[in-house]
Amino acid sequence: MAQQEMRFDDDVVIVTGAARGLGREYALAFAARGAKVVVNGLDAAATQAVVDEIRAAGGSAIAHARSVADEEGAKSTVAAAVSAFGTVTVLVNNAGIMDNTPFADVTVEQWKRMEAVTLDGTYYMADAVWPIFLANRYGRMINTTSNVGYVGMPTAVPYGAMKMGVAGFTKGLAHETADLDIRVNAIAPLAVTPIQPRCLPGQGRRDHRRLAGRHP
Repeated sequence: MAQQEMRFDDDVVIVTGAARGLGREYALAFAARGAKVVVNGLDAAATQAVVDEIRAAGGSAIAHARSVADEEGAKSTVAAAVSAFGTVTVLVNNAGIMDNTPFADVTVEQWKRMEAVTLDGTYYMADAVWPIFLANRYGRMINTTSNVGYVGMPTAVPYGAMKMGVAGFTKGLAHETADLDIRVNAIAPLAVTPIQPRCLPGQGRRDHRRLAGRHP
């Protein structure tokens, strides 16, 4: 018996960091299965290109080129979804920044930048959509953590720390929805994307040996 395709015909989905990489693939997949999609990203042209691709395939989507690294950007993204489609039922917190830098060379500015998008952005988006979920007594939130946080990776200490923060945020928030039809989960994908060039086979091992050689 053939497995029935999962459909999202009644859903309005926000995908952050959706201009390229995994976020783009999430947006295309949701739209292909019937969802109305808000494609969020910083690059207006790339974000609109994803929307154009969705519409060309018969789907429904809008672009919203705003950063989620601040409260107003997150609120604006949710407001755009509500204005276009009436509500939000699914939030995919995909936006994140990864700088491949040995810890000794990491600057405070780099740390804060990764924190602002990867961890704070997850909070801001969740906070902006939460009143809608509570009012509807329904919602789905998928936060993106990373195996880099769970097992560690050379040159990615701040990124791993932020992604473990996302994991803890997800676990805590999930416990607050026991009596509602609101689900909060996390995924830890592994993929070669524009922000993870060092995920190529063997690259991490070479970096580890190089960095280890700096210490007695």
